[in-house]
Amino acid sequence: ANVSYKDNQGIMLETYKRQLNAFINVGWDLKEWFHLQAMLNVGSSNARNSENAISRYTLEALPFLPVQYEDGTYSRKGDYPGAEDTENPVRILKERKNIDKNQYTLANVIGTFKITSWLKLTTSFSRQDGSYINSSYNPSTLFGYGDTQKGKAEKAHRNTMSWTNEDYLTFDKSWNKHNLNVVAGASWYYSKTEKSELGAENFFDDYFEYNNMGVGTVRSKVGSDYTDNKMNSYYARINYNFDNRYLLGASFREDGSSRFGKNNRWGSFPSVSAAWRVSDEPFMRWANNILTDAKIRASYGITGNDKIGRYESQTVYTAGSQYYNSVGGIVPASKYGNPDLKWEQTKQTNIGVDLSFLNGRIMFVADYYIKKTSDLLSDYNLPSTTGYDKMRVNLASIENKGVELSLTATPVRTRDFNWSTTVNWWKNDNKILDLAREDYINSAWLIAAGKPAGLFYGYK
Repeated sequence: ANVSYKDNQGIMLETYKRQLNAFINVGWDLKEWFHLQAMLNVGSSNARNSENAISRYTLEALPFLPVQYEDGTYSRKGDYPGAEDTENPVRILKERKNIDKNQYTLANVIGTFKITSWLKLTTSFSRQDGSYINSSYNPSTLFGYGDTQKGKAEKAHRNTMSWTNEDYLTFDKSWNKHNLNVVAGASWYYSKTEKSELGAENFFDDYFEYNNMGVGTVRSKVGSDYTDNKMNSYYARINYNFDNRYLLGASFREDGSSRFGKNNRWGSFPSVSAAWRVSDEPFMRWANNILTDAKIRASYGITGNDKIGRYESQTVYTAGSQYYNSVGGIVPASKYGNPDLKWEQTKQTNIGVDLSFLNGRIMFVADYYIKKTSDLLSDYNLPSTTGYDKMRVNLASIENKGVELSLTATPVRTRDFNWSTTVNWWKNDNKILDLAREDYINSAWLIAAGKPAGLFYGYK
């Protein structure tokens, strides 16, 4: 267990960040067959931030003007005839408030049930909560900040919560020269985010700041937001080796994500691998004094990607103003939903060699790979006549293939000094295989089937 506190003072006047954190990790053998592990991490932070443009204002300040005149008033650049008028940066730092407050909690509990000497069940549950509040106030005395609004207050609040549950069986058994390890299980994940914001102006006094928004007679900002995301997975993995010379592996995952359309939420992702430790073969004993380890390996697998925005498979509606004869209403957002969205998939083949010489003094690794990504998750621009700007689609496929080489040497290895050098070399060929649309130019980039991605396009 530990507790820590940090008080970091910023470079700019009146800025700081204070952090408090506590952590505890405990474990119990409640029964001979049951072990319980628990972890708790809690913390909070409080920070006062500076205005983003304060560095520019400081650099542009006229050095012959005092920070404050004899009567205590602050100087402004506009006090000098013909100069652009901006507020005094020292006054901004002292009088403008922008406060960030964070609180977080992370709890994790893991239970391990020993069914037999070679079979166990592990179940875990973790939850993470976070709260963020940003409060800012620009007083009516600050030129260019709150003077025309007669004080401007804003408050933004965000609450986040996520939990994960994972349950899996582990079979691990060795006999003679054989070893077999099997894992099978399921996991569930859920997260949600709630946001709200409020802004007010026209305060009769700066005393209230952001602590009493009702004093401001003008509502400059009102809004709220809610999003959530779910994921469910089922998986299995098998690893087998004989005499640590012949190694075989296979895995399979079935993942479901709420980010996709209801007909395509699930994706299947298998993989296989094999390796041969040649250095342990009887016919390689003649090289044992030089060759410490030599392994040839190969693998093939499919992975998925669901990293897109939430609800992109659905058409989202939003509140607007002056849409129907100057009457506010509900309208579709600028992005059209695609109910046919599905997982982006990457199929990769890898063949490699690992060599170690002189008890690890020299190590060489070589890899050749072919990586093909299909159903790329991309934005597709729509004609303005549709009333939408774009739509998320599974648009194209792209291939990467190449070679990676790494050589590490340790010429000096003593009790008090170690010197190692690593040299890397790689070559990658990239090509767009299919666009599912015509070739096009995006700003200065040519996007075309049969061409590398990121090809610069312009005049000669």
